[in-house]
Amino acid sequence: MSASIHRPEFRPSATPSGSTTGTTAAGGHAARAPRAKVAAMPSTLPTAPVWERNPALCAGMIIAVTTLVRLWFVISGQLDLVQDESQYWDWSRRLQLSYYSKGPLIAWLIHGWTALLGDTETGVRMGAVVNSALAQTLLYLGVAKLFRAPALGVLTLFVANTTPLFMASGVLMTTDSPLLLCWAGALFSLHWISREPRGRTPYALLFACMALGVLAKYMMLAMAGVAVLWLWGLARQGLLARGVAWRVLAVMLAGSAAGMLPILAWNISNDWVSFRHVATLAGVAGKAAKTFLTPDRLPEHLGAQAGIITPWWLGLMLVGGWRALRNACSGQAPGGRS
Repeated sequence: MSASIHRPEFRPSATPSGSTTGTTAAGGHAARAPRAKVAAMPSTLPTAPVWERNPALCAGMIIAVTTLVRLWFVISGQLDLVQDESQYWDWSRRLQLSYYSKGPLIAWLIHGWTALLGDTETGVRMGAVVNSALAQTLLYLGVAKLFRAPALGVLTLFVANTTPLFMASGVLMTTDSPLLLCWAGALFSLHWISREPRGRTPYALLFACMALGVLAKYMMLAMAGVAVLWLWGLARQGLLARGVAWRVLAVMLAGSAAGMLPILAWNISNDWVSFRHVATLAGVAGKAAKTFLTPDRLPEHLGAQAGIITPWWLGLMLVGGWRALRNACSGQAPGGRS
């Protein structure tokens, strides 16, 4: 009787791709589970720009670096005092309630800094460096907190530091230096009021900016016109809370009156010389009244504006202003929402 020998059959297990992974359990080899293919991951992931990932750090670096550069330039003594700075320094040696062509704030500031740093170019111009740092801080915080756009706040600092007007006001101690700070503060105060109409802090800030701005330069009074347009725009869109218009106008009037008080007191004793000087510059009195508002001076004025702001930033400002005015007139909110 013949015996048959049973030979185990060898059957390789195949992976989904057809490759063998081992033998059957009968062949003495444990079958291994097939390995799933893992999709290849990209080597680098797209990341947001650094001013979006850490806007506060970027803003702090911009403010610190630009302030240190301005401070180095002032201390190095590469630029002598310009005519206006020399005049304001001369005023600061005899403090008064006001002066011939400007309010007293510029002389008061120079007097304070020269008392600390001496009658030097650094002492005269230190106020401009500090005002520039404060203005940049205000710009970033205003855009980041009130508009809730920190990355846009960083870009705002970039734009400001590339305009000749802002660069010069951070080095030269003229009346434009404190005026820019007060003007920006008043603008952000108005927007703050639109968000928190019952809060006291924005009204107090608006009062302080108006008072100090008028003491710096009479141009601050033009902020009243800006406020009227702002109130009208809010009313057109149904965003003006009840009683806000009267509170805003009352606070601005009180701040302007507080700033004008020492100026009026000084002019009463000096034959109203400041007001007559401003009337001549404005073309409403004297020989300049016949030639101030002539069409042939418009190109010169526009060229000067483009020079102190740069043509590209001025163009973008005009486009943005026109779009904002168009939206306000049509009752359309920013972003296309009615």
